[in-house]
Amino acid sequence: MRQGPRSGPFSRSAPMAGCCANIVAGFSTDIDNYVVIPLINGRLKLITEGGAENFADLKAGQPYFRNVGVEHDVINDGDGEYAFIEIEIK
Repeated sequence: MRQGPRSGPFSRSAPMAGCCANIVAGFSTDIDNYVVIPLINGRLKLITEGGAENFADLKAGQPYFRNVGVEHDVINDGDGEYAFIEIEIK
């Protein structure tokens, strides 16, 4: 889900706020490089287009960068809610 107009050097995505355990985001391919900033600690399961599964234990406030073009699905693999902000870099 994208939010707001794309203007300037950055565009913003809506946070995955209030996402309960085992909620699936659905497969997507990012069209821009992006940075994710976790708002709370959590664990995500990432599934690639080929079916490979990876897990990420994320810490609040510790951002990470990802390159454009990777098709993936994101699943909240924690016991509670999870929230992050994704910033796409044009």
